[in-house]
This record gives sequence, C-alpha cells and structure tokens, in this order.
Amino acid sequence: MKIKLLNGNTYNADMVTDYNITMTVDLNEVSAILSDMTEENMKKIELLDGSDVVCGEYVNKALDHAEMQTKGEQCELVLIMYDTVPVADEILNILLGGAE
Repeated sequence: MKIKLLNGNTYNADMVTDYNITMTVDLNEVSAILSDMTEENMKKIELLDGSDVVCGEYVNKALDHAEMQTKGEQCELVLIMYDTVPVADEILNILLGGAE
C-alpha cells in the first residue's frame, strides 16, 4: 500500500488500518510528512495500492499523534488517526439534543 500526501510525495506504507498508518521512512523525511498531517490536509491524502491505482477515498481522518522508533537512518513511523467531524454535523447534533 502507498499513500500520496498533499505535497505530491508518495510513500510506502507497511500497514494501513482504519486508525493507524505504519511507514518506514528516512529520518530526514519525518518533519515533512508530519507537516502534511493537518486535519484539512488529511482529507486530501490518497491511498494507493501496489499498482498506484487509487483503492479508497481520501483519508477522512486527522493525525492525533505519531509514534516513532528509530532504526539507524530510518524510523518506523506510526501515525495514530482520529475521525474528523464536519462542523455542520456537529452543530446539527447539538441542535437535535445530542451531547456537546
């Protein structure tokens, strides 16, 4: 599986689940990757399969936190995601008597 970030860079992802993306990347790329993981940008990150064909919708999640385990010049980067809630839906839920 690959992910394509908003900046156009494509990275191999060792594992992609609903809430985690695990990647092995060069240490010097970590800051660039994390800077793309804002809530707005995450909605524009594409998931690609091995043939570089889009195999899912844009990621409608945002970065909660990242965990990094350094291995020499590379690191295993685990991106922990959370669901994003559009503001309109949140307001509607409050108006309908839902929890704030």
